[in-house]
Amino acid sequence: IQYEKEDILYQGLNRRILNALRSNFSDIIDKYRFVNDSLAIQTPVYKIWVMWWDGEQKMTNIGKICLEAIKRNFKKETVTLITSENYNQYVSIPKHILDLFNSKKITIVNFSDVLRVFLIRTQGGLWLDSTIFTVKEIPTDIFDYSFYTIRGRIKFFVHNGKWNMFLIASKIKI
Repeated sequence: IQYEKEDILYQGLNRRILNALRSNFSDIIDKYRFVNDSLAIQTPVYKIWVMWWDGEQKMTNIGKICLEAIKRNFKKETVTLITSENYNQYVSIPKHILDLFNSKKITIVNFSDVLRVFLIRTQGGLWLDSTIFTVKEIPTDIFDYSFYTIRGRIKFFVHNGKWNMFLIASKIKI
């Protein structure tokens, strides 16, 4: 019953957000609505990206255990830990986003959402949140898709359960 009440509340919020997105970004939406997926023909990028902003030395025990499990269960290529010290070696974040983050107007959670999208778009590969614990080999077919994520069970917000940010993959846009 609580879920149904929350769902009703979020339906109204979703409607307002979708209407705002459509009115403010209809030109972008229309431009890309029926574009062929040129990424489908690109070669897969077998990389996994994980982030712990303060570095591996300051990871919690659960973070360390999860990172080791990811490394152990990914046989194809590399697992890279993104930190405050190395992120700019892999991705260029727009200055206005960095300014928002440095002035604490957006949180590390918001910043990592931006970082992961820029990263997989420009470098390709698979982003896994640092607290994802893998128990078996990570399947490589994930890397064959131009875009990959898993559906969520919670159908709140604009995504309506169609994607999750904790596991997201893409090929490189050329």
